[in-house]
Amino acid sequence: MVGMAEFRTILRIGFPLVINFGILVITFGLTIKITMASIIGVVIALIIYRYI
Repeated sequence: MVGMAEFRTILRIGFPLVINFGILVITFGLTIKITMASIIGVVIALIIYRYI
């Protein structure tokens, strides 16, 4: 059984962009990890923000 702290979703946008300069290789990518704790934190932050 998966606990609430272990539930997560990983969002990857496209393939990583790789730029090769011969000597130097640069890789760009974006990965977003969403967990139950982060969702709860955002909801609590929005509720607090409304009352400030």
